[in-house]
Amino acid sequence: MSPKRLSFLAVLLSTICLCVPALINNFPFVYPDTATYLGIGFEHRTSPIRPPFYGVFLRHISMKESFWLVVLAQAFLVTFLAKLFIDVFFKKSHPFLLILSTVLLTLTTSIGITVGMLMPDFTTVFIILGSAIILYGKDLRKWQVVIATFYIWLAIASHHSHFYILCLILCFWIFRKLVMRNRIMKVPLWRVGVICAALILGYLVTPTIHYSRKGKFYTSGSKNIFLMGRINQMGLLKPFLEKKCPEADYSICKYKSEIPDDFLWGPNTPVQKDGGWWSNEHLYGRVIQDFLTTPYFLKRFLIKTFETSVQQFFSFRTVYLHKLNTGDWFEKKFENVMPDSVPALRSARQSEGMYSNHILNLLQHFVIFLSMLFLLYFLYFKPDPKLTISKVHREVFYLILFGLISNAIICGGISMIAPRFQSRIIWVLPLFTFFIIHEYLWLNRTKKMDA
Repeated sequence: MSPKRLSFLAVLLSTICLCVPALINNFPFVYPDTATYLGIGFEHRTSPIRPPFYGVFLRHISMKESFWLVVLAQAFLVTFLAKLFIDVFFKKSHPFLLILSTVLLTLTTSIGITVGMLMPDFTTVFIILGSAIILYGKDLRKWQVVIATFYIWLAIASHHSHFYILCLILCFWIFRKLVMRNRIMKVPLWRVGVICAALILGYLVTPTIHYSRKGKFYTSGSKNIFLMGRINQMGLLKPFLEKKCPEADYSICKYKSEIPDDFLWGPNTPVQKDGGWWSNEHLYGRVIQDFLTTPYFLKRFLIKTFETSVQQFFSFRTVYLHKLNTGDWFEKKFENVMPDSVPALRSARQSEGMYSNHILNLLQHFVIFLSMLFLLYFLYFKPDPKLTISKVHREVFYLILFGLISNAIICGGISMIAPRFQSRIIWVLPLFTFFIIHEYLWLNRTKKMDA
C-alpha cells in the first residue's frame, strides 16, 4: 500500500475510534451549554454568555439532519491535526502508530468524550498543537502553515476563553525567551506573526457575527458578570460590598446581605432580579473596576487566583455527564431544532444515567501522572547518557506545559474550577509521551539490537 493511502487509512480508522464512546452512548454527549449553542445556530439568536461561532458550526455541519455528522467532523479535525503534529515532529513514526495511540488515548483518557460531545471543548487543544507546529516545525510546507493557522483561528472563534489562553501562552513564551535569550531555540519572527494574525482574526469572528445579527459590534455581554461570579465564589464579593456600599451606589448593594453562592445560574440571583444578563453587564463593570483598583482586594484576588489555578491544573476528571429528565427545557430545545433526534436523545445511556466514567477516571489519572513523571525524568535525567534529546522536542514540551498552565489559570482563576476544562486538553500529554518513547527509547533499542 502506498504511503498516502496508508496515511489516509490511519486517519480514517483513528477518526472512527474517537467516535466509539459516543456510539456506545447511543447519542452524542450533551452538556447544559449545548442547548444555548443550539439556540444560537438553529434559531439565529445571540447569547450574552456564549460566542456564536460553534452554534453556527452545529447548524451547518449537522445540515439539520444528524448530529452524528458533527461528531464525525470533530473527530476528523482532531485526528487530522494530531497526524500533522506527529508528522512534523516525529519523522520516523509509522501511520500505524497514529491508530495505536488513538486507541490507547480513547481507552485511557477523556478524548473520546470531549470529541463526542456537542460542545466547542474539542477545539481548545488546537491552540497548543497549532502553535507548536508553527513555532517549531522544521521545513514546513506552506499548506502545513495554512492548516495550523486555520486550526488556531477555529479555536479562537469557538470560545471566549481561548483568546486569553493563547495570549497567556505567548506571554509565557516571550518571558522565557527574554530570560534565557540565546540558550533556547531561535524562532523566526514571521512565525510569531502568523499566530498573532490567527489570534486577531479569530477574535473578530464573534463581534462580526453579532454585528450581522444585532447591528452591534461586541465580543461578550457577560465578561463582567462572570468575573463577578468568580469573585463571589472566592468569598470576596460580600466583604467588598460591605466596605464600599456605604459610599457607593452600586445597583447590587441592595442585595449585599442575600447574595447566593450560585451567583450566575440560580433563579433568585441579583442578576435575574435586576433584569438578566444584558441589563447588568455594564452595571457590574464599575464594580469590577473598583474591586481591581482596591489594593487589599486585588491582593486577595491574586492569591485566590493562584490557589484555584493550581487546583484546576490537577483537576482533570472526565466531564460529568448530566442525567437528563424527560420533558425538561433541555429536551424541548432539541424538539425545537431537530425533533427527530429526541427519541435517540431519550434512549442515550447518558440520558438514563447509565454511562459511568469511574474506571476511565482511574485510568486517566494513572496515565497522566505516569506521563508527567516519565517526561520530567526523561528530559532532565537521561535514562541513557548516549541519548540526546533534540531542542525541538524539548521546546514542544515546554509549549505543551505552558498550554496546560495557561488553561488552568484562565479557567480556574477567572471562570471556575471544573474538571471539564482541564480534561479537554490533558490528553495531549500522553500523546506526546507515546511518540517520545517511540522516537528515543524504542528506536534506540532497535539500533542497539541491529548493532
